[in-house]
Amino acid sequence: MTTYNIQQYVGEYKIRVGSLNVVGPVFEAGDKFFVGTGTHNDPPPQGNLVGVSIYSPDGMTQKFPEPGTPDANFEMDSGNLVYQLPEKDPEYQIQFTLIEVPQRSGATFRTIYGAVVMLDPDVVGVWGADDQIP
Repeated sequence: MTTYNIQQYVGEYKIRVGSLNVVGPVFEAGDKFFVGTGTHNDPPPQGNLVGVSIYSPDGMTQKFPEPGTPDANFEMDSGNLVYQLPEKDPEYQIQFTLIEVPQRSGATFRTIYGAVVMLDPDVVGVWGADDQIP
């Protein structure tokens, strides 16, 4: 199993599969997902932290973090990006996992899976974003 570093997450992605339920933020297929690019309220990596933002497909309407709130800085934890909201609910987390799948052609298909987790681990919203179609 590969453990990824924070720099490997940096990039722009397109959400291909939206939330499967209504736990936490609702991300939809077509939304744009930015990790540490410094272009859309997603500050570049600094130490163990990196900024994350999600916009509507037009790239103009910010969906996460909510406009007017502080930047969402995710922390690396065992190769995953983790965001906690202790001021709202200490059991509320958003987690991102990067997976790279080599293709027979030699290309690599990168996917980020996201999960919104609340107190009950059975209450999870999962979605996927990728930077290219295999």
